[in-house]
Amino acid sequence: MGGSAFKFLPTTAFPRLPPPLYQSQKARFLRAIQGLYVHVLVPHEGPEKESHGDIDFLVCTPRDGNDGAVDVPHQIMQEALGALHVVPMEGNRTSNFAVPIGQEDRHYFASSINSEDGPEDLYYQVDVHVCNDKEELERIFFFHSYGDLGMILGLLAQNVGLALGTNGLKYPHPPHPTIVLSTSYDEIADFFGLDMGRWHAGFKTHPEIFDWVASSRFFDPSYFRSGLQKVKPERAMYFQFTRWAESLERRNGTADEVVSRRREQVREEALVRFNRKEEVAAYYRQYNCRQMLKEAWNGHRVSQWTGLGERWKAVKQVMDGVREANGGNEGLARIIEVEGEEGIRQRVMNVFDRLGLKAS
Repeated sequence: MGGSAFKFLPTTAFPRLPPPLYQSQKARFLRAIQGLYVHVLVPHEGPEKESHGDIDFLVCTPRDGNDGAVDVPHQIMQEALGALHVVPMEGNRTSNFAVPIGQEDRHYFASSINSEDGPEDLYYQVDVHVCNDKEELERIFFFHSYGDLGMILGLLAQNVGLALGTNGLKYPHPPHPTIVLSTSYDEIADFFGLDMGRWHAGFKTHPEIFDWVASSRFFDPSYFRSGLQKVKPERAMYFQFTRWAESLERRNGTADEVVSRRREQVREEALVRFNRKEEVAAYYRQYNCRQMLKEAWNGHRVSQWTGLGERWKAVKQVMDGVREANGGNEGLARIIEVEGEEGIRQRVMNVFDRLGLKAS
């Protein structure tokens, strides 16, 4: 059932929609929303669906966008859809609209209406997600099309040490910040060895989708061994895919160390393919310098080098002098990178001597 956004209405008030009714209402609401937004898309539905829940729309760029707002006022959208109830969310978020199902369409739900505990009022739930721009809209459209396909591709990426979501392909290296490799799904699909022409042609069955995913050069059933038990059966298509992948004959050489080695190879290849190798190398150089500076540049170390002991006021005087003479912590980080800890020690001792301080 839909209607989870409307806590004050029973979930039975949002019946699942048979395909003919879903398609006709989607077209009706699409026309209404296109009058308010320049760009409107509906993610491709998953194949083999016998019924539908919410009717989802992705939008961006209000037609009357003179005030710079990213979204149309909720009251205007509510009137355009003919919604009776709304759960509004400002800006770049999803708002939910409950639109009454007319008498002419209630025959689709005769069994639930006629039951003793059936709701008197029935609604379509229309969800409108406002995107910041056309690029974000297209990314979300891709990732949420064809049911759980986006989640399946995310699993495929995860199995080779990458992360795929609505913001594109990323290179995780915790605890460090994640690096974005690409936000273009055409580039990403090409890297994965997937034919986007086939994606645009559409899929009529789950096996067609599974075969397309399996055509990726990164697909190996062996990679699915570690995560299958975590899949929730209610994600029907995702669950079916993992079961299907598990049932395939595994390729030779699938020991854990082989899988791990392959994962690192793909991660390295991704950095080269998307021109991020130098960015990662530079980040690690800076990170290592910061770590070395943290170890070498502290009061206790300066106290040891100078023999000042617990004369912390004098230690601070030396440290302030070293910072001033060498461009602050950034300058000290550069010294660490080139000369190592010894370069810091020498400059500490130079300032110590210049100040005329004596060891304890």
